[in-house]
Amino acid sequence: MDKTVIRGVGGLLSAHEFAAGILPINGYKPESSKTSGKTSKLHQPSILWPNGFKYNGQLLRLALDLAERLLPAFYTATGMPYPRVNLRHGIPFYPN
Repeated sequence: MDKTVIRGVGGLLSAHEFAAGILPINGYKPESSKTSGKTSKLHQPSILWPNGFKYNGQLLRLALDLAERLLPAFYTATGMPYPRVNLRHGIPFYPN
């Protein structure tokens, strides 16, 4: 379970930081699109990539979705997370 959290959620968060230009990478300076709209932590202004792709936080929303689906595995009486969780339904495989 802990590997899923580290690799899945962590990978999505790292990819988001790269795509949004948060990480200091030489030569990479993404520019926001000029469209106006509401912004929040989950809905950011679009960033235009050279190939025409518009990134607006899709990876961040996927990381949040995965993390919320993994949370039931950590609600245990012993404090030890369940080894597996059903990601479709968000319930542990071993509830007892």
